[in-house]
Amino acid sequence: MVNESVVKGVRYCNYDEVFDDIPSTFTIKETSEYLEVAEITIRRWVKEGKLPYDRVGKNYVFHVGDLREIKRKISLKSIKG
Repeated sequence: MVNESVVKGVRYCNYDEVFDDIPSTFTIKETSEYLEVAEITIRRWVKEGKLPYDRVGKNYVFHVGDLREIKRKISLKSIKG
């Protein structure tokens, strides 16, 4: 069921409609794109313990909730100068 409201021609969606298709974990490549840094930076942050991760086999995976918090911190640093 789609919960839809329209105000002045703009369709508003609920949270689940917008975020249901986002995976719960990202790969190194997806993480670098999301955080707007190079993949090598992600690997360095992992090695330095700056970025929380899990392992699935030989692969690193990063939880979206953790990445949102890190992106928020990065954004705040760039705003403050």
